[in-house]
Amino acid sequence: QVNNMLPRMRVAKEAAREIKAIDSETAVTETYIRRLIREGTIPHVDVGRKKLINLDLLLEYLNGSNVKTEAEQIPKGIRRIQE
Repeated sequence: QVNNMLPRMRVAKEAAREIKAIDSETAVTETYIRRLIREGTIPHVDVGRKKLINLDLLLEYLNGSNVKTEAEQIPKGIRRIQE
């Protein structure tokens, strides 16, 4: 039962391998996943030199779900201050 509560955290290489196992004809590559991490499109956790991603959140993103990153939650641009 504990497995259902734990996120499936993977490095980009492992995530790409699991996606390839699901769909052998996928165009999703390790390089693409690394770019999503670098751009902040999908959230990650730094563990030493590794960047771990939640595999389920990655799959949701690839399925078209709107995964909110920390950067997206911060308002962008200059806003007028109420006087």
